[in-house]
Amino acid sequence: MITDNFQIYTSASMTTNLTSLPVNADQYGLVDIQAEWTGTPVGTLFIETSNDVGSTDTYGNTTGVTNWTTYTGSATAAGGAAGNFAWHIWATGFKWIRLSYTFGSSTGSLTARVNQKG
Repeated sequence: MITDNFQIYTSASMTTNLTSLPVNADQYGLVDIQAEWTGTPVGTLFIETSNDVGSTDTYGNTTGVTNWTTYTGSATAAGGAAGNFAWHIWATGFKWIRLSYTFGSSTGSLTARVNQKG
């Protein structure tokens, strides 16, 4: 079994819209993303997926991934208080995944990790 675990946000300011770098999920059947936020942000966190071919170079730069679709049912509110949420995706038929945040108001800080198994 292959596994991968890494951070996608480290204390990112939630005073604007956020979009993580694309994560290649092509070799993994299970993807888990855990987000924790501090402060009093008001906005929406959600998962996006893509099946674009794309590629990642040896430095971790991803190109060619431009078409994103919101993963059905993934939206969760950061509703004015510190909190956390985890998305457990048991069947990953898509090639790419990312975590996005739409800013509403107030301030906060976002930290998130991805864990993948295949």
